[in-house]
Amino acid sequence: MEFDAFGFFISILNFGVMFALFYHVVITPMEEAVVVRRKKVTSRLDEIRGTLAAAEKLESETKSQFAKLEAEKAEMRQSAEHEIARVQEQLTTNAERDAQHLVAKTQRELDKNRLEVLAALNQQMTDRAMTQVESLLSKAFDKQAQQASAVQVLGKVGAK
Repeated sequence: MEFDAFGFFISILNFGVMFALFYHVVITPMEEAVVVRRKKVTSRLDEIRGTLAAAEKLESETKSQFAKLEAEKAEMRQSAEHEIARVQEQLTTNAERDAQHLVAKTQRELDKNRLEVLAALNQQMTDRAMTQVESLLSKAFDKQAQQASAVQVLGKVGAK
């Protein structure tokens, strides 16, 4: 076998041209793609780390707010119980005052009605007494004596 120097030289030249083309067409864009991808991955990792830090901060804030919520809930419960007690006391006081007022009003009306009934009974008794007195006098006296006696009795009754 013979060594073909020209073929060898063409093969090396062909290899060099193919290597240069391969380097510029395949390897360089691949390296650039790897660099771009590495930057994207690094950027995404930084973004994920930032999101994780924000989530951890939000979690701690949420826990803190939840603890405050329990305290506020207890305070609101206590405040509501205090307000309920205050309203009950106020309602009780108002009810007692209204009951006393109603009892006093009823007593005044009762006294007024009692006086009106007594006055009506006195008037009826007086009218009946006068009727009986007239009846007795008409039987006991003559006309002239009846008139004199009736005037005298009526004068006494009118004076009272």
